[in-house]
Amino acid sequence: MPSAALLDQPQEQLSLDRVASGEDAALSELLVSVRRHLHRHPEVGMQERATSRFLRETLESYGLEVHGPVAETGLWVDIGGGDRSANGRPPRVGYRADIDALPIQDAKSVSYHSRTDGVAHLCGHDAHAAVGVGVALLLHARREQLPGGGARVFFQPNEESVPSGAPLMIDAGVLDGIDTVYAVHVDPTLETGRYGLKAGPVTASSDRFDITVHGRGSGHSARPHESVDTVWIASQVMQALYQLAGRVTDARHAAVLTLCRMEGGQAHNVIPPTASFGGTLRTVKDDDRTVLREKMLRVAEETAALYGGTAELEIAT
Repeated sequence: MPSAALLDQPQEQLSLDRVASGEDAALSELLVSVRRHLHRHPEVGMQERATSRFLRETLESYGLEVHGPVAETGLWVDIGGGDRSANGRPPRVGYRADIDALPIQDAKSVSYHSRTDGVAHLCGHDAHAAVGVGVALLLHARREQLPGGGARVFFQPNEESVPSGAPLMIDAGVLDGIDTVYAVHVDPTLETGRYGLKAGPVTASSDRFDITVHGRGSGHSARPHESVDTVWIASQVMQALYQLAGRVTDARHAAVLTLCRMEGGQAHNVIPPTASFGGTLRTVKDDDRTVLREKMLRVAEETAALYGGTAELEIAT
C-alpha cells in the first residue's frame, strides 16, 4: 500500500529520483503530512502500535525492508552497507528518532490536533519520527553513494517513561555494529529553519522517584501530637529536597529536582497513615547524580525518623 493512501490527507507517492534530489517541495509536503498524521493519532509509550504500523507501511511503500518490532513497537531499517573498510569491518552510522506521545490533553485548535482524548504529541516526537522517515527515504534514494557500512535508521518507543525503550532496543541489538549515532530534538526557542549545536551533554539523565512516608496509623487533626503527621513530614522532606541541588553539588553543573505529584488522605480532619509524593531528578554529571540520590535517601529516612515515622525511596531509571 503506498504511503499516500495511509495519510489522513493523502499526498502524492514520490519516485525515489525525486526523493534523491532533496529539492522537491513534494518531499517536504509528504513529511509535513506524516508529522500531522502522527499528531492526530498519538499513542503513549509501549502502546505505539498504530504509530509503528503506520511507519512500517510508509517505509515499506518506498522499498525499504523494515526490521522489528523490538521493544514492543520499535523498528529499524538498514540502508546501503555493501563496501568494506580497510580492516574488514563496515563502519556504519545510526540515526535515532522517538515515537511516543504524552498523557496530556491537546488544547490546540489547529486542524491536526489530537483525536485521542488525554494523549498528545507535545514534546515533538511526531516531528522526530517524520524527520526519521525523511532521513530514511533520502538515504535509501542515495544508497549507491553511501560509503562503508551504510546507515541504520531506528525508531524508539517509550522515550517519555521509565523504563525507557532505549535499553530494550539496545538489548535487542539495534546498536550492534554502529559506530556513531545521530539524533535531533525540536526546540521551540529557535526560529524555524535554524539548528543548534552544543559541545558536551545537551540533555540530562532522568530519574523518576517516589517517596512514601509511613506513620503509626491514622490520627486526628485536632491532636497531631498524638500521632505521626505523615503529611507534615512529607512537606519537610519536600522542602529539604528542593535545597539539595547547588548546595551538595557544584552549582555550575546543571541539576534539577522537581516534585510533580502528591498524595495523602481523603478526609479533612484525619491524618493519613501514609503520604507520598514523587517527581524527577535530572543531572548532566554522573557524580552529581550519585551524590543527589544518596542525599535524597538520607533526607527522607532521617527526617521521617526524627518525627517518629519511616520513609522509603524508590527510583526508576
